[in-house]
Amino acid sequence: MLPSHTGSKNNGISYSFFANVNVKVLLSLIWLIVSVILFFTGVYHCNSYSYHYTFDCDQAGCNYHSSKTNENIYIEKKDLRHTSNIRINENGEVEKISNIGTLENKKKKKSSRLGYSVEVSYYTHQDSTTAEKKLLLSPEDMGRSYSKSSTNKLYDYIVAKKLDKVSISASRSVTIVGIICMCFGAFSTMLSLIAGQWKEDKKMMKKSR
Repeated sequence: MLPSHTGSKNNGISYSFFANVNVKVLLSLIWLIVSVILFFTGVYHCNSYSYHYTFDCDQAGCNYHSSKTNENIYIEKKDLRHTSNIRINENGEVEKISNIGTLENKKKKKSSRLGYSVEVSYYTHQDSTTAEKKLLLSPEDMGRSYSKSSTNKLYDYIVAKKLDKVSISASRSVTIVGIICMCFGAFSTMLSLIAGQWKEDKKMMKKSR
């Protein structure tokens, strides 16, 4: 008859470590780690979805900069042609809205979901050819009033020649999701440090012995 083994090992795996682990301390540690991860998830979300677009003009021309694509474009004032207030969809693409007749309900709903931005038309010269290009100042929603006032300023600069300097910018450094994650993560981290159990229970230690 083969001898039976009733020790603490099963298939070569010892469970003595898990038997001596304080469950409350382990749960407190998991709580703290999850809270810290949540906080830094919020920081990452803000960094990933932040943007800064600038269009600064003086008497010579305009400088365009995009922090998201790290793009820099310089346009001489004499090459600037026109500016317009346009609508953009959630992907940052220009949408054309018909102004003829009354829009249907579906089109009205679609139009209400669109954002506002500013577009500038300008000429580019390469060798002996001249081409017209369009520059979208921000693929993100600039808001109705700000985009309209920016368009009027650029019109006075490009067409009416009333202004010598114009500065247009659109930026976002934080997001709603990022703020919620950071606030909840920071609160949960402090709460875990205060309310969590970080010491072995003496009664449990005596029982384990």
